[in-house]
Amino acid sequence: MASGTSGGRPILRLVTASAPDRPAIGLLALALAAGLAIAYVDSRPTSDSAGVTVFALVGIAGVIAFVARRRPWLWALLVGLPTPLAEVPQYHDASPIAAVAFAGVGAAIGWTLAEARRHPGSASG
Repeated sequence: MASGTSGGRPILRLVTASAPDRPAIGLLALALAAGLAIAYVDSRPTSDSAGVTVFALVGIAGVIAFVARRRPWLWALLVGLPTPLAEVPQYHDASPIAAVAFAGVGAAIGWTLAEARRHPGSASG
């Protein structure tokens, strides 16, 4: 094992800055499960509801980033990346890559709201 690693769990270290805590691990699992569920539903041939997919990506990434209060980029990737990974090879179309952007917008909004709640008055002029 290389020095500087904590038991070979680099993803866990990304989520938890100090010690592993159950809420962070739960959020990691929730974000990935939500991203996989959105990708599954959106990749079905009978799915024709882009608006619902966008709403789910923005909403779920936003809520998770709000609760986590850190690393919005991680939540955006975990929620948004499964959709293009499932659809680009299947349909040979790059447009599902926008799912990562929508999840990124949601995560940024959620993180910003969490920061505003944690530091009230810092944005006032």
